[in-house]
Amino acid sequence: MTKRPGRGGWLAILACAGLCGCDKPDPDPPAPPVDTTIPEPRPATITGELSYPSDYIPEDMRVCAEDVTSRKRNCDARFTTRNGRRLYTLTVLPGSYRVYAETRDMTDYKAYYSEAVVCGLSVDCVSHEPITLKLSAGENRGKVHPQDWYARN
Repeated sequence: MTKRPGRGGWLAILACAGLCGCDKPDPDPPAPPVDTTIPEPRPATITGELSYPSDYIPEDMRVCAEDVTSRKRNCDARFTTRNGRRLYTLTVLPGSYRVYAETRDMTDYKAYYSEAVVCGLSVDCVSHEPITLKLSAGENRGKVHPQDWYARN
């Protein structure tokens, strides 16, 4: 016959028998959670110069980029003045946009960056078709001047 262990003896027997897992190697630690978030694409930047058919540029003028697919507008342009020229910078997500300027001085009117602007805004420029910019992540597009105040909207 075997002797019954005294008080606390069962724990010692269990530990020694490996039932507590003390003599087994540690299992692999659990894998860290998988990050399933989709990173935002790097934005694109549009820059250009403003103009207005007068001897001033209205203080309330704003520049917007309108997504040609969703029709969502981004009008959060930042403005600076350098050498007497009024410049803007607009940050957008990658996509296709048409850029325009507007002011309350010409209600319900948009001056687009158009084929006439690229042509030089002379009387010989017959097309006032807005230009669609296709922007990639991280792209910087300059010389986008929304200055076609002569087109009919």
